[in-house]
Amino acid sequence: MPTLMVDQASKIVKSGELSWELNAFEAQKAYLSGNTLEASRLWQKSIELVQILPTEDPRYFTSLNNAGLVYALNENPDKAEDAFKRTLEGWQKARAWTSSMEVSGTARSSIFHHRLEVRHQDHFTEHNRKRYCNWIDGAEAITAFNLSMVQVSNNRKAEGMENLARALNLRQQAFGATNPELAVILRKLAELVDDEAVSVGYLERAQNAERNPTRNALERWGDECPQVMNDMRRLLGAVCLTAMLVHRN
Repeated sequence: MPTLMVDQASKIVKSGELSWELNAFEAQKAYLSGNTLEASRLWQKSIELVQILPTEDPRYFTSLNNAGLVYALNENPDKAEDAFKRTLEGWQKARAWTSSMEVSGTARSSIFHHRLEVRHQDHFTEHNRKRYCNWIDGAEAITAFNLSMVQVSNNRKAEGMENLARALNLRQQAFGATNPELAVILRKLAELVDDEAVSVGYLERAQNAERNPTRNALERWGDECPQVMNDMRRLLGAVCLTAMLVHRN
């Protein structure tokens, strides 16, 4: 393909990537503020935009997860469950994607630390890849939570509790014991578990997370999003813009 055509194709893809980010970000903001109709409209737009990306791109699975929310909000639990199950399978492909993603160097505040990273580049690269896989654990946790909510609402509590436990383990592994999304998972477990003592334990952990919260998903996206379109930005967008089923129409 001639160079000019390659450059034009690259610009089209990058323009689509930025549009996807904007729509997914604004959808999540609308949803968290309770505007589910606007969120659904914007998610549907981002689902159209993601079609330009390779099917192993992690943002593809973010859009599939968010499509599940659109189905759930429109009282179509069967399609919602199918979307969430396909998304869970997709996060495994996203982990494979990290094995070939471009890992950029980290900006360092001192020449010493910069030289140390250059000298041990392979070690730093591998360390960052493991960190990125942990990010995907965090996104998978949100999808597992969403699936559990659909299953519980369909009177399949046992299956839902299994996915809630999966969501709890993955989210804590990814972002620690005090991230706000973990608190939501813990409160739901406290509400649904039959054992009162276990319920109290979950509730205490949720309250601890709420007393000392780390950044929520949108705050993390705002703080860590690279200025340039690179693989780290693509993955971070996928993880932070994977929406959690916390509101209904």
